Parts: sequence; structure tokens; C-alpha cells
Amino acid sequence: MMADDKSEDQEPESEEAPEPAGGGKKKLIILIAALLLLAAGGGGAYFFIFSGGGAATATVELPAPPIYHDFQSLTVDLKTDRCRSPYLKFQPTIQLSATHLPRLKEAEVKIIDNINTYLRSQTRSDLVGKEGADKLRAGIIGIINREIAPAKALTVLFKEFIIQ
Repeated sequence: MMADDKSEDQEPESEEAPEPAGGGKKKLIILIAALLLLAAGGGGAYFFIFSGGGAATATVELPAPPIYHDFQSLTVDLKTDRCRSPYLKFQPTIQLSATHLPRLKEAEVKIIDNINTYLRSQTRSDLVGKEGADKLRAGIIGIINREIAPAKALTVLFKEFIIQ
């Protein structure tokens, strides 16, 4: 019986298949990839922490929150070939950074004059519809930004917009 026990014990050992040759390579590749990741992470941490304290002491100045400034209501005669000219009545509201408001108020009279001059060269058909309002908005932003440079207006909104 002992001989039978030994043969039974030996059979399962001989039935075990040897490990495939590719299994060791797969583990080696995974190990190398993990080591490379750790090295890259360690290098990144080193440069981030020890990269010369200058970056740690730099302060970032956040822009002031935007505010809205209402201009007076403007009425302008539009360009025409007829005796009775159409007119545009609108009230622009300017969105800009709060730090730029004093500069806008200082230049407001010149801005309004330039807007009036710009609009007198426009026809009714130039300003009709969404495209017309967008064209007017772009023109006004350009005028404002030229007058308050280096400050910039963010956008122009219309509280009132009547073409008659």
C-alpha cells in the first residue's frame, strides 16, 4: 500500500503543468512599469517641493469681479438719403472689471461722443436684427476699449433698443 500511496502522491506532481514561459515576462514588465511610475512621481515631487521657494512666495492677484455701469439713454439720427431720417434710441450697460470703473467714468463724455459719431454713419438696415445688434455691440466695445486702454470692457448690454 505504501507503494501505491507514493505513486498516487507522485502522479499529481507530474500532472502539474510547468509555468508558461511568458508569465515571468509579464510580471517583469508590470514590475518595471510600476518602478518607472514611482520614479516619475518621486522626481515630480522633488521638483515641486525643492524647486527653489520663489514660486511658493509668489502671490497671484485675482481680477476684480465684473460690474455693470449704465450709460445715459442715447438717441441718434441714422444715416439716410431721405428727408426724414430714422433714429435709434438705446441705453447701453457696460460690463467691466471694478478696478476699471474710474477710468470708464473719466472717459465717459468722449465715449458717448464717439458712439454718436459712429452711429451717424450707420443706416437702419445696418442695425436691424440680431446681426445688427451684434455689430453695434462690437463697435461700441471697440470705441470704449480705445478710450480706456489699457483697461478693457468685457461686454455691452442693451437695456433699451428702439429703431424708428
